[in-house]
Amino acid sequence: MLLAQIVMERYYGEMWNQWRYDLVPELLSSDLKFRGSLGVSVTGHGGFLQYMQQVRSAFPDFHNRILRLDQAGSSVTAMMEYSGTHHGELFGVPPTNKRVVYEGVALFQFNQKLISEVHVMSDRLQILEQLLGKMFWRGR
Repeated sequence: MLLAQIVMERYYGEMWNQWRYDLVPELLSSDLKFRGSLGVSVTGHGGFLQYMQQVRSAFPDFHNRILRLDQAGSSVTAMMEYSGTHHGELFGVPPTNKRVVYEGVALFQFNQKLISEVHVMSDRLQILEQLLGKMFWRGR
C-alpha cells in the first residue's frame, strides 16, 4: 500500500492541486486510459493534459482531498472530495463564481508502478445543482 499511497498523494497533492503538468510522464503510463468525473474520456498523456487544462479553466483553484484509499493487488480505490470556484464554462454553464464541493470515487489500475487506467465517478447533478440551484432540475 505504501507505493500506491505515495503515488496517489503525488497524483492529487502535487499534479492536480499544484497543477504540476510535468509529473504526467512520471506518474502515468503513456497509454493511459482515463475517464474523468466530468464525463470526459481520453487516452495518453496528451489527452490527459488537455483534460487537466479543461478542469483548470473551469476551476482555477480546483482542489482534491483524499478521504480514503484502499488497495487490492494492482488496483487502488480512492474516495475523494473535490472543490473549486466556477470561473470558466462547465457543462455549457457560463462562470457563476460559485464554490462547489462534491464527492467521488476514483478507481486506479497500476502497471509497472505507473497509473495505467483511471475511472472517476461523481454526482454531476450535485455539481449542476450547486451552480444553478435545485430549482433548475425541477423545471422552474
